[in-house]
Amino acid sequence: MEICASKVWLILCWACVLSLATMLRIDNLEKRAFHFDEATGARITEIRVNPKRNYYQFNPVHNHGPLLSSAAATVCRIKDESSWQRMTKHSLRLVPVISGMLLVAVPFLWRKRFGDIPVLAAAVLLATSPLLAYYSRMFIHEMMLAMLGLLAVILFFVRFKSRIFKFGTIGFVIGLMLPRKPSPSVSSPGQQRLVSSPCVIGVPAWHY
Repeated sequence: MEICASKVWLILCWACVLSLATMLRIDNLEKRAFHFDEATGARITEIRVNPKRNYYQFNPVHNHGPLLSSAAATVCRIKDESSWQRMTKHSLRLVPVISGMLLVAVPFLWRKRFGDIPVLAAAVLLATSPLLAYYSRMFIHEMMLAMLGLLAVILFFVRFKSRIFKFGTIGFVIGLMLPRKPSPSVSSPGQQRLVSSPCVIGVPAWHY
């Protein structure tokens, strides 16, 4: 009975933390004017969703990958916002908001390693961080990078039944970070080996 009660309290605590994180990130999301970087990303997203301007082509000189605009374009299509005039700041900023909320939830994966209280405390700090809350409300790439980066680090220390699956998953997460904000080194053989190395490291474990 005590175990069930503790689980209920744990679920309630996590629900409160995630609710607080959501409120801090989504409240008056459209109120602030667009930043220059946000407007640049919005224009790229509009090219993706507008059937009259559907000629999107990735430009590496822009120094930003297509992941953010691709995710935002999906949200805009769901909400039937297919032109510059119909797109809203709420729809565009919803992507970093979700990334920020997932960032708060990521420490839960370390629950078995460190226990409920430390992991919950980490989630509270992530949820209430003024800097993280601020960047979660901007249509820029940084929050996706923070979420994917923390997820990759935590997955490295999480136990999996299969090492191939573990390092394959880590490699996939790291791979998602590259189309978020590429650099000239992304296309180099060294960078490709870096991305694929987590998968390769897990291969020897297959024999055991």
